[in-house]
Amino acid sequence: MVDLSLVGLLASLWFFVADKLNKYGLTIYYSFTGIVVFLAGIWLSLKFKVLSYFNDTVNLQIIRNLGGGSFKGSLALCQ
Repeated sequence: MVDLSLVGLLASLWFFVADKLNKYGLTIYYSFTGIVVFLAGIWLSLKFKVLSYFNDTVNLQIIRNLGGGSFKGSLALCQ
């Protein structure tokens, strides 16, 4: 759901700027699609690398240790 919201926000910004620059046609749509696919690929590859680093599970002990021994502190770092 968050991904859809971010793509919608990006689409609104992309097409607003294209409208202000008087750019129309299929090139604008293909460019937007290419950018979204590229960004989604980067996101998925980064997510895969992080999950493979944590062995596909996020252990609360690991998160606590990353936060300096405090679970509350480690969650504060995530924001």
